This record gives sequence, C-alpha cells and structure tokens, in this order.
Amino acid sequence: MRKSDRNTIGATPAGSASAASVILYRCLLVAAALLALTIVSVTAYTVISRSFAKGKPVYTLPEQDTSAPDVAAVEDNIFSAIGRIRTFTADNQTAIVSIAFPYNREDVPFTEEIVSKITDFRNITFAFFNSRSAEELRNMGEDAVKAELLNQYNGVLKLGRIPLLYFNDFMTLE
Repeated sequence: MRKSDRNTIGATPAGSASAASVILYRCLLVAAALLALTIVSVTAYTVISRSFAKGKPVYTLPEQDTSAPDVAAVEDNIFSAIGRIRTFTADNQTAIVSIAFPYNREDVPFTEEIVSKITDFRNITFAFFNSRSAEELRNMGEDAVKAELLNQYNGVLKLGRIPLLYFNDFMTLE
C-alpha cells in the first residue's frame, strides 16, 4: 500500500464528517440571517405602513397613568382622590373606608397642598384603623371616627382646614 492511499483512506471518514459539519453550519448561518432579515423587514413595513395609512407619527408617547390623583376629576368641590382604603384592624378584621371632603377649588395653594398630602392622609387612615379593634370602631361610631380622622388630617395641613369628612363606605368585615 502506498503512503498516499493510506492518507486518503484514513482522511476520508474524518474529512467527510468535517465537511458535512461545515456545510451544516453554513446552512444554519444562512437560515438565521434570512430569518433576522425577514423579522426586520416585516417590522419596518408594519410600522411604516400603519403610521402613513392613519396619518399618525411613527412613535407616540404612551398615555399618562390615570391612577394618579387628578384634581380636575374631582367634581362639585368634593375631594375624593384618597380613594377606597382596605386595611386591617388591631384584631385582624378587615376595615374598608372611602373618604371624601369638601374643599374650595378656587383656593389653588390649598388644593395643591391636599393633593400633595394624599399619601399622608392614607397613612393616617391606615394607622388609625390598625391601632383599633373592630369592636372599638363599632363602639366609637361613625361620627367619632370621622372627628378623629378629621383632627389628624388637619394636623398635617398648613394652608387651610378641612371642614368635615364624608364616608362613602365605612365597614368592618369579620
């Protein structure tokens, strides 16, 4: 046997496996490039065609978060942006309260102050209910609860006073 025959015989299986893996690698590389080109092309076409078809810009800013308190949404000079509060009493009963109060919308500094104090009002309410049992709250009655919360709310205000509180909801669940 000649040297060249041995090299050819020995190199054939290893060489063909190596050649097949190179061909497979190149095919996969071409397929991945075609897939990426297709995705980019379809995305660009969709964005451009939709924006030109409707006369809208290609990109618009997302809408504002509507969950943020908005004084303009408050009607009839009643401030209700504190929202519904669901918390626990000292004896782990659920308490639910929705608080609103009248205010002078034309008093812009005071309106800005109460909007900035929403978190404080909510924290005062949580602390109030967390420190009392459901039985204590029932014994106090709604008017006494309102009076105590009103006193604490007015304690954090500097530019004005809240005249009275309304409860849209006030209940304790067992």
